[in-house]
Amino acid sequence: MAVPLRNLFNEKSHSEYSKIILSNIPETSLCKHENFFSLVHYHLSSPNKFYDKFTSSLFSNFLDSTIKHSSNRKTLIESIAFNFYDLDQALKALDEINNKDIHEKNISHQEVEAIYEISNLYLYEYLKINDLILMGLIKPIAYYLRKKNNKGVEKLDIFNCVETLVTTKEFDFLSNAYNHTIRNAIAHGSVLFNGKSMIFRDKKKEISLTIKEFIKKFDELIDIVNGIAYAYRKFYLINLFVFEEKNILIPNSIKINELKTKAEHYAWKILYNYDTTVNHKKQCNLYVSTILNSRDFMNLSAYQTAIYLEHLMPNAYDTLFIQIKTKFKMPCWQSFDMNKLRAYINDGVQDIITDGTYFFDQKKFGKKLDHLKSYKNLFSNHLNYGKLIESRYIKFHSKSFYNVIEKHCLVLNKNAIGDIKSFIRNNTKLLLKEATNFKNTKTIFFSKEKQLSTKYIRVLIYLENMRERSFENSSFSDEKLIAILHMNKSKKIQNVLPSFGEKEENRYCSIFWSKNLPTIK
Repeated sequence: MAVPLRNLFNEKSHSEYSKIILSNIPETSLCKHENFFSLVHYHLSSPNKFYDKFTSSLFSNFLDSTIKHSSNRKTLIESIAFNFYDLDQALKALDEINNKDIHEKNISHQEVEAIYEISNLYLYEYLKINDLILMGLIKPIAYYLRKKNNKGVEKLDIFNCVETLVTTKEFDFLSNAYNHTIRNAIAHGSVLFNGKSMIFRDKKKEISLTIKEFIKKFDELIDIVNGIAYAYRKFYLINLFVFEEKNILIPNSIKINELKTKAEHYAWKILYNYDTTVNHKKQCNLYVSTILNSRDFMNLSAYQTAIYLEHLMPNAYDTLFIQIKTKFKMPCWQSFDMNKLRAYINDGVQDIITDGTYFFDQKKFGKKLDHLKSYKNLFSNHLNYGKLIESRYIKFHSKSFYNVIEKHCLVLNKNAIGDIKSFIRNNTKLLLKEATNFKNTKTIFFSKEKQLSTKYIRVLIYLENMRERSFENSSFSDEKLIAILHMNKSKKIQNVLPSFGEKEENRYCSIFWSKNLPTIK
């Protein structure tokens, strides 16, 4: 099969994706293909990367061991096939929720704003996660377990699916993940707000949670369904060619996610996709947003997309139609004859593979500008992966003549650092500097916070990454906190030291080591 033309926009990212996946999922090295790049989101993107590893491991082991067991394989394949639509829709809906801007920032501290945000951004999504996503992900397994135990499989709703799984020891943790009272209260409009508390009522029970507690439950549920989804994606993508040879259906949402990961670059984003039939021919429709300036680079990106589509879904479509949203007023589109593209890929038959194009008038230096941006992208480090230090949250303010960093949370890459204690001791100046640099990224150039020196810094150091709001809500009692750096060069701020762990004096600051980790290595 033909290899896509070299595209400087995504060449480096593809190479980095491959390295990240191979280092985290060694079994992909045995694959005879590279159609697993979308798994990288579970190591780079939020909230995917916060997936529950325990859940993912359990479901992966279940799927892998069952498919290898000759007496159970047929029942599992039939169970997934019977509930295939529910599984596909669950994965698609989870992708949509993961892409929403609701996973990092904290809820407003203003009561009315907080209630508004919860009502409009979280309640319905929580219900969707339960009724559409969680149910769609566990329904094939619940169906399988009931079939194996000679039980009925009619009317498998979310409650019955959970009840089926929790009867087995390996899946009993789901009883804590799924809360029937909260689900029913949201579904039937029985959620009451009392200040910063929420009351969930159904016919049998009432539960009261603070808004922060509800958000924590929301995050935990997202992490669990992402863990299950990660297990399914690995299961399908690693066995992609084997399953296709045996005519085992692959969820379309998994393939589309893989297409997006491979075809997209910083200037080319697939926003939406759907299938239609035009003149009795099957057509894939993509809606793409781009900030490219030239027709040549746009043609290249569209051609790459068509090639990747054929790689992932051979012989699936007769036509690919790409509607392109540009930064110019004129609408653009491009259409590919996939039969002619296949003839070129498989037999080298050269022909005009585009059924038609409609592009804007290219600016004089548009192509040169895209060339410069492509080379800049090639040599830039745009993936925030494998860094020794990653700043995650900061809270600061300014006094009359200096800045105060009240709280700066950062994460150390424990896999890239040997002795953690020695690293912190020897790099306190660097870690304090990281706090001021991160503060500067949050300010404008002529602001007071940018120009004044910083005389008070408190740095909280972690080895495990979390959501930004988790860092904001964290305290000194957090088990994931391993050390605190405390620097006070101000004469006016009272030197109140944290009552935390073991104190150690350093040239640049005081270090407080966590008691939770008596041996930090």
